[in-house]
Amino acid sequence: AKIKIAVIKYPTMSNYNDMEPLLADSELDVDFVSSDITLRGYDMVILPGSKLTIDDLRWLQESNIDKRILEYEGVIFGICGGYEKLCNSVGGYRALGLIDDKIEFVSDKILERKVYDIFGIKVSGFELHEGISTKGRLHYHQGRIYATFVHEVFDSNEFRNMIFKNINPNYRGYDFQKYKQNKISKFMEVMKGHLDERDIIMSLYCSPNE
Repeated sequence: AKIKIAVIKYPTMSNYNDMEPLLADSELDVDFVSSDITLRGYDMVILPGSKLTIDDLRWLQESNIDKRILEYEGVIFGICGGYEKLCNSVGGYRALGLIDDKIEFVSDKILERKVYDIFGIKVSGFELHEGISTKGRLHYHQGRIYATFVHEVFDSNEFRNMIFKNINPNYRGYDFQKYKQNKISKFMEVMKGHLDERDIIMSLYCSPNE
């Protein structure tokens, strides 16, 4: 059976590319959830990034989805703004309280790309956020709760294998980097069929009057 994943789709959800490795995985069944439904049938719930964290947190509370998340007993994974929502508070605003931490906003946005050592694995990714953990955390894992400020964590084959084998030991995984390269190669082949190389060369080296 496929591993069932619910991605909470709040109004200003961001960084959809974080979900690409999951959507491309034939062993996963991914739903985007934006209404008050039970989450009990899912193996994992993901809170993704958010352009307006507090606005989306209010939306969770007004739509009753916060209660659905709190009653859910499976694996929860927060990325960036999703991590922030799992804490006790965000900028003084009451959050979900599943992580004993507070998020404060800083004036200078944190923007960095590098290889991170998180969850015991080296992961290539990036940070883009204004909120910081008052406990200085970049990632968090306790029991069934995972969270990180690092985007592109699911691009890591090693990380996906680790987390999904914990859910289903029969999970086999796939090579996301090879998948991306194949997509690029197929795109280039399609483009070659629609472009005239001679016309491109002529446009580069000839003046408009020639």
